[in-house]
Amino acid sequence: MVAVHKCVKRIYLIEDDARAAAMINEAIALEGDPSWSVQIYANGQDALNAVALQPPHLVLLDLRLPGVDGGTIYRQLREDPRTMQVPILFISGATSHDLHMSGIDDGILLRKPVNLAILLQVLRDHLLAA
Repeated sequence: MVAVHKCVKRIYLIEDDARAAAMINEAIALEGDPSWSVQIYANGQDALNAVALQPPHLVLLDLRLPGVDGGTIYRQLREDPRTMQVPILFISGATSHDLHMSGIDDGILLRKPVNLAILLQVLRDHLLAA
């Protein structure tokens, strides 16, 4: 029998609301693919430090964060050759207009409170196809 090794897919969840982060993390753990690994960051600077050490395969990003906000994180990810193609899913109370006004021109917006079934389907679409 040959062992099959699946590549671990790193998901960086950048969310300052601990309850929202826990709910999303639990849904992914229960219903997501076993190869998905979620790392939670409550502030933007910690997330950027982690990205510098090991880029993610996908980012779940709140737009409104203390300190380094989601728009700044987005721009830094898009400017870095290692992360410029990483899918970014915004999970925010912001509107599409808010994203546009923040200079964000790609990514997917899932409004809070996030529909977990839709979130999991979007994750599957991006991570299982890759």
